[in-house]
Amino acid sequence: MRPRFVVMSALALGFISAKSVHAEVPGPNAASLPVVGIASEDAHDQAAALTQALRSSVRASQGWSLPEREYSLEVLSLTLGCGDVPDVPCQRRIADEIQADRYVWGTMRRVPGSRDVIVDLNLFERELPGGTLQLRYADNLVEGGDEILKQLAASAIQKLTGGAPRGTLQLKAVSSSGQIFVDGQAFGTLQEGGALLRLAPGEHRVEVHGDVGLEMGTIVVRPNETVQLVLGSNRPIDPHVELERDSKRDWRPIAGWVGVGVGGGLVLGGVVSALQVSSLQDDYGFQQYRSGFAASENVCDAARAGRRSNAPGASTPRAVNELCDKADTYTTLQYVFFGTGVAAIGVGAYFLISSALDDGQQPTTGARAGSIAVLPSMGPGGGALDLHMTF
Repeated sequence: MRPRFVVMSALALGFISAKSVHAEVPGPNAASLPVVGIASEDAHDQAAALTQALRSSVRASQGWSLPEREYSLEVLSLTLGCGDVPDVPCQRRIADEIQADRYVWGTMRRVPGSRDVIVDLNLFERELPGGTLQLRYADNLVEGGDEILKQLAASAIQKLTGGAPRGTLQLKAVSSSGQIFVDGQAFGTLQEGGALLRLAPGEHRVEVHGDVGLEMGTIVVRPNETVQLVLGSNRPIDPHVELERDSKRDWRPIAGWVGVGVGGGLVLGGVVSALQVSSLQDDYGFQQYRSGFAASENVCDAARAGRRSNAPGASTPRAVNELCDKADTYTTLQYVFFGTGVAAIGVGAYFLISSALDDGQQPTTGARAGSIAVLPSMGPGGGALDLHMTF
């Protein structure tokens, strides 16, 4: 699962365009997306209102449809023997019970010492990583038709699902192999003259830089539909000459930039994870709970032992335990993202530098490098990249 942690305010949501709220009515090929009723122990009216707004948003979203039958998380959890927050196996049992490949569910709670509520929304998808989203807003939004709540719900569905369901493109080309570009971006490789691509809805320009030349075309992709695009070479050339040129092409620059790009994305994921750990530690209820214990005590261990804090506004041990578990998860993700990100950047840098040197580009010192070694490392304090060049 790829976690996403976002805090949104009602003021910021006022800038959402009307287009995102009033999407096209889904057609017959729309994918089913049930919204299971939000569960809450202390904010029932707010949970019911958000559930209604989420269902209305799904009903109005392009590519999605809302089943007629409605479900409640509390009822499903009780029936299936799940906890208050269902784990992954229980989420799968819920999917089987409601006969859905994906669904939205969540829990809501009040923020101690304030007039806000926090809701943890989740998207479950079979065989695919789902998504999570945390929202915080004023507890006076108790009507599902409230415009602010409707905008908040529309934005939440957009972020959880990534927009309308993708469509499938069956691509066929004259070239037997080559690089595929969609809207100017690298999008995989051609295998035996064909490829199967998952694309966002809309019009796309497709190019294949293959072994018999440049092939291109445009196609309109619709949600949950499969379309076919057959390309032909746009510049007839001598295949023998092209194959000779292809044998001299250096794949390392492409691999290098891909490595650097992927590594940068992973490092960014590490930064986001670090920010999430910091935000969890700044939670008001968590801080109040921690103030009720000695500085030498581990509050997470105390919460797991069920010990309560006497400090005013302190969260319950259960809530603190959940925050500790999230913090542990994000801490682990920091190490994974930073480590793999630095390694990917190192490999990408190696390919870029080695390709440049082979092309006759000398280092700024004018000396010729005999060899290059990139040694990425990772530890509790983060990642590092050592670049060794032998002259």
